[in-house]
Amino acid sequence: MNERQLPANPAKPQPFPLRRVLGVILPVAVLIGVGLFLFFTFRIYKIPQKGMWPTFDPDEMVIARQRPYDRVSEVQRGDLVVFYRDVDGVRKDFIWRVIGLPGEEVSIVDDVVVIGEKRFQRNRLAKDGTFVTYSETFDGRTWKVALPEPATEPKKANMSPRRLGEGEFFLLGDNRHNAFDSRETGPVPFETIVGKVVYP
Repeated sequence: MNERQLPANPAKPQPFPLRRVLGVILPVAVLIGVGLFLFFTFRIYKIPQKGMWPTFDPDEMVIARQRPYDRVSEVQRGDLVVFYRDVDGVRKDFIWRVIGLPGEEVSIVDDVVVIGEKRFQRNRLAKDGTFVTYSETFDGRTWKVALPEPATEPKKANMSPRRLGEGEFFLLGDNRHNAFDSRETGPVPFETIVGKVVYP
C-alpha cells in the first residue's frame, strides 16, 4: 500500500489579521468614547418662553456644559446658567443670567440694576414694536436686555436693596418685564446651578 504523499510545501497557517481588526475596533471605540464624553459633559436645553429675549428666542435650543463650576468663585457676572428649583413639588430647570454675586447688595431703580452704589451702564440700541433693546455693561462685560416702552410691569422696575448671602446669586432674565426670576423667587444657591450655556 502506498503511503499518502504530503505536499512538498505545506501551506503555512495565516497570522491573525490583528491590524485589520484593530482598524475597525479602534475608530468605533473612539466614537463611543467621544459620544459618552459629550453625553455626560453637555446637554441640550429648550428655551420655553420669552424671558431671555433678545438673547434667545422662545423654543430656541441651547447647549450647556454640565457641572461647569467647582467653586463659588468661578461663577462670573453675566454667565448664563442652568439651575433648578422645585415648582409644586416638581424639579424644573431654568436659564437666567447671573447679575449679583455672593455678598453683594443688589437693587433696581427705574429698571437700572445697582450693585452697592454702582449702576449698570445701559445704552439704547433699537426699538422692536413695544420693546426697546439696550446694551447693559458692568465689570467689563456686556449683554443685551429688553424693556417695554411704556413699562408694563412697574413692580419689576424697582426693587429695594437685597443683600446676598454666602453662595447665593441674583439672577435675572434679559427680557426684564417678562421673566419670573430672582426678583420673585429670591437668590439662587450655588448648589442648584447645574449648567452653563456655551452655545450659541
